[in-house]
Amino acid sequence: EIFLLPNDIIYVPPARGWVSVRGRVKRPAIYEIAGTEKISDILSLAGGTLPDADIQHIMVDRIEKGEHRIVTVDSSDTDAVLFGDDISVFPIDYTRRRLVFLEGNVNISGCFELKEGMRVSDLIGDGEFLLEDTYLKRADLIRLLPSQKRELIAVDLGAVLAGDEKENLLLKEDDRLIVYSVWDVQRKDYVSIDGMVFSPGKFELFENMRVSDLVFEAGGLLKKAYTGRAELSRVYPGEDSTEVIYIDLEKALKGDPQEDVLLQPDDYLFIREVPGWKLQEIVTVLGEVNFPGNYAIVRKEEKLSELIERAGGFTNDAYIKGAVFVRPSITEEAVRRDLRRIVENTQEAIIDSLGNIQRVPLLYTFREENLNRVIINLEKIVKGDKKEDIVLQDGDTIFIPRKPSGVSVLGSVASTGTIKYIKGKNVGYYLEKAGGFTRNADKGEIRLVKASGKVIKCGLRFRDIEPGDAIVVPQTVKKKTDWGKILQDSITIVSGLATTLYIILKL
Repeated sequence: EIFLLPNDIIYVPPARGWVSVRGRVKRPAIYEIAGTEKISDILSLAGGTLPDADIQHIMVDRIEKGEHRIVTVDSSDTDAVLFGDDISVFPIDYTRRRLVFLEGNVNISGCFELKEGMRVSDLIGDGEFLLEDTYLKRADLIRLLPSQKRELIAVDLGAVLAGDEKENLLLKEDDRLIVYSVWDVQRKDYVSIDGMVFSPGKFELFENMRVSDLVFEAGGLLKKAYTGRAELSRVYPGEDSTEVIYIDLEKALKGDPQEDVLLQPDDYLFIREVPGWKLQEIVTVLGEVNFPGNYAIVRKEEKLSELIERAGGFTNDAYIKGAVFVRPSITEEAVRRDLRRIVENTQEAIIDSLGNIQRVPLLYTFREENLNRVIINLEKIVKGDKKEDIVLQDGDTIFIPRKPSGVSVLGSVASTGTIKYIKGKNVGYYLEKAGGFTRNADKGEIRLVKASGKVIKCGLRFRDIEPGDAIVVPQTVKKKTDWGKILQDSITIVSGLATTLYIILKL
């Protein structure tokens, strides 16, 4: 080892020659050579080849006599490499050779080495690789032909396992044996159940399966299931008629062999609901009653007056005239009858100059839930008026408010709000207290909304006003005519009649 001193000069002479190595070697780089190295020496300098290197076909890009020339050598070549050689070590061909494949209803699937003289029986392990439900009458052998087309060969596995040499074919490279289950070639049979069970649907038909077994598979009966009689619908292959078998379900579930019928493919069991059966129907009383809360309807024709009695009657602060009765089932009925679409279809329609049909938007917002309030006269109901009384339904709600102290004034007035109620005062008095009409008020269309929900058209001298009422002054609707647009678009009126929809729901 030489120690350097001040002013020492290190001289590095130019390389006498070099080669570059790339590809599947551990240290691809440019290496200096003395001129006597063989290809194996260069690979050693590069750390050796990687496991997937193709050492039989190493490409050398060489310049000789001013021209590029490609030389293919292997790692054992004894010729010396030349200055400037560009050595490329490529990966081996990843295509797997000498393989056969096993797929389908087997416990070991995949690719296997094709050995000399290997047959179908060898591929399936003499039957050890087959699952118990294997279909032995046929398997498919897919063979790749020299033309690159594929050939389908049927193989009888049962015959192969019995030692039939004709069926036990000699395998070729890339052969693919597909083994099937009996369920791949044979249809499973099903039966169905519908109605009052926890999990209605289609179920596999097992050997010796009966009606009671099907009910069990469906999770059992619901509380409302009618066990007196069930219907079993049965069809027969090749016939276009359906047989209906009536079953005493209660006896069938107890094991009566005459009623617990043995099922056949495609049988359909229907279990009905007990007529009129239902869980408790709940109604609600809120507000100024002695015992507000939820109540169960105790009989089919129970009425609102009876419910008020059960709730202990009214408190001293109750304002009976302002009672609000809501029935959600009205909204459900309106949705079921698609009333929104009916209302929209009654609106005026026009055709513009391009032939496009346009429908005039609704002048008011139509919402089905706004229909669920029922106008009632609770004063008459509690006094025994049977014509006004209402039969209760599940989900009904009645709210009894406190006694109000004023009259509300809304709409096109100077100041909307609530004015103190003074007995005997007319509509004009309350409008004056609210600052009078605005410029765009429609004075001829004043409405009085009673606390019960009833709406009355009235004038300024109308005096039948009670606490909790609301006076509504609408805005004048002004018609704006754009004659220029009318002449330009030549709009044709298709439907010029305004239609008013009266919704009558039977309570």
